[in-house]
Formats: sequence, structure tokens, C-alpha cells
Amino acid sequence: MRFRSWMGGLFIVVLLTPPVHAHHSFAAEYDSTKPISIKGVVRKLAWANPHAYIYVDAKDEAGNRSPGHLRSSAPTPSRGRGGTARR
Repeated sequence: MRFRSWMGGLFIVVLLTPPVHAHHSFAAEYDSTKPISIKGVVRKLAWANPHAYIYVDAKDEAGNRSPGHLRSSAPTPSRGRGGTARR
């Protein structure tokens, strides 16, 4: 009987607990008051969860090729802002 009461209480707690979305915030990783600009050639777009990745070949100060990648938001919010995985 004791076990059944304990399980019933646990079930109620789990049922009433709001869902938690554990993910990092934009503000925790980036300073939105300091925008940057990157000029280069987009080589690849990886449209995947949890983020989309944009691979860019840019040139450094000496004119040498400097490959890099940018992390974007998840595909669902990107679609809401007009993004698409189509080529």
C-alpha cells in the first residue's frame, strides 16, 4: 500500500511539472550590440537539427583563403523567417 501511494504521488508530480526547454540562450553566447560582417563564398549549407550550419570561405588580411562556419538557429524558426533548405 505504501509503494502504491508513493508511486501515485510521483505520478502526480511528474504530471503537474511544466516542460523544461533546456537550451542555451542567444544572449549567453553572443553580444547583439556588436554585430560583425563576413564577406566570402558560401560553400555549404547544412540544414540539420539542432542548428543549421553555413560553411564560408573568406579571405584573411593577407588574402589567403580562410574557411570557417557559422551556426544559425534551428530549421523550424529559420523557416518561419523565410529560410529554406532548397537550392
